[in-house]
Amino acid sequence: EIVIYPNPARDFINIKTELTERSPYSLHSISGEKVLSGFVDPQHKTIELPANVSSGLYLFRIQNKSVQLLEIIKE
Repeated sequence: EIVIYPNPARDFINIKTELTERSPYSLHSISGEKVLSGFVDPQHKTIELPANVSSGLYLFRIQNKSVQLLEIIKE
């Protein structure tokens, strides 16, 4: 199970999960476009959201885990 907070997010998201090893993640727009990817480390579970990620709904996935819906609000 994955918990993403805060949701909606602005500048970063925190990941709460039982990760024991470095795992790839991806963030996709609702239309399916990959907008961000990288790795979540068991000791560092915060992901900075770049300024070029616009407001909207996104699908967040960590490899081998369920997909989570994430709302991003940029001002």
